[in-house]
Amino acid sequence: MSEQTDREMLAMLNSPRFRKLVRDRRMLGWGFAATLILLYAGATVISVIFPDFLMNKIYSGSYVTAGFLLMNCLIVAAIVFSVFYDRVASRRLDPQTEAIRKDME
Repeated sequence: MSEQTDREMLAMLNSPRFRKLVRDRRMLGWGFAATLILLYAGATVISVIFPDFLMNKIYSGSYVTAGFLLMNCLIVAAIVFSVFYDRVASRRLDPQTEAIRKDME
């Protein structure tokens, strides 16, 4: 890389817009990750403390247990969070990234 390119890169890395983008992306990512970790930890705690509850059938004559339903809800929650993250990132983070990219040109 040339000295000119190095200076431009350092200027971009130190710009307030880039720092805001990094901060926003970090907060969004860690927020979603923490929420999913709490959901999974909660399900694990429930399975350890209330195993009999999780073995209960949803209704009489059913093959579906409360544990099966809980774990499927966790999978659906993970998918919903992924879609939500993608939409938020597309609306908030992508425009910031594009603006920084245009400034670099």
